[in-house]
Amino acid sequence: MTQKEQNEYLEFAKKLSKDAGKIMKEYFNKDKAYSYKTDKTIVTEVDKKINTFIINEIKKNIQPMLLMEKKKNMEKARILGFVILSMEQLCMLGKFPSLFSL
Repeated sequence: MTQKEQNEYLEFAKKLSKDAGKIMKEYFNKDKAYSYKTDKTIVTEVDKKINTFIINEIKKNIQPMLLMEKKKNMEKARILGFVILSMEQLCMLGKFPSLFSL
């Protein structure tokens, strides 16, 4: 992956984090509808909305780029992993609200 491509994916991860944070803010002072996962952890309605949003944005923005470039499956996984890792690092640095610990 070139430096330019890495920068494009990093910018995508930043935008995705900011947009997910906006969704989170919409629910901040509202009653929290929740359910339990099979491992007994709580999942809120906002967790589900953010998860759906992230998956849809990745499919819409990254998959077409990868298909056009005709990259191998391993390259797809590496790029998607880079985006997710970048988002986690930005959250850990306090740049954006954490999406993984709502």
